[in-house]
Amino acid sequence: MSLATRLKSFVLQGPVSLHALQEARIEIHLATVRMRSRWSRKAKELKHKRGIKLNFGCGEHILAGFLNVDGWYRPGVDYLHDLRQPLPLADGSCKFVFTEHVLEHIELQFRARVLRELYRLLEPGGVLRIVGPNCAPFARAYANHDTAFFARAVPEASTAAAALNEIFINHFHRFVDDFESFAASLREAGFASIIEFQPLRQHLARTEC
Repeated sequence: MSLATRLKSFVLQGPVSLHALQEARIEIHLATVRMRSRWSRKAKELKHKRGIKLNFGCGEHILAGFLNVDGWYRPGVDYLHDLRQPLPLADGSCKFVFTEHVLEHIELQFRARVLRELYRLLEPGGVLRIVGPNCAPFARAYANHDTAFFARAVPEASTAAAALNEIFINHFHRFVDDFESFAASLREAGFASIIEFQPLRQHLARTEC
């Protein structure tokens, strides 16, 4: 048995939940990111940039021509940053902000702060495009016992409830939204023109504001 397998077995059988250990690991990592980014040369350079296209929480989805920002480093990430904290960018320095499957991972206590930050970064007439899970079609499918919907949307799930947990609870999701709830949060942050786009897939929706 490998060391990694033994360690995983020890954690799973131990007195502390795996989720708590994962949360602790995330917070320790992000604390390190905050300390490093505060004094980095890149942060000083970013303060003077304008006309930026920002990929906020890029993950593995690196976009050419964008400033790719994420809390975890991988090839293509331009700037490592705790996404819950203000970016070292000037007011109105971004003409376009794109964020995909990111905001549902940010704790509710930071949500308003993050949306206000994205509003601050946009130049007049700038566009924020958000992609994230929408609970409305799942709620309708569950209420209507639409097993075909869940088979298409989450084929690995054995039941409708398992599918709901896979989409909205697993993967460190923090909050469940539909268009109305997210639009309300955006309006509170200062956004005025908020448009819902039809889902690209059954479980995705886009909001442009």
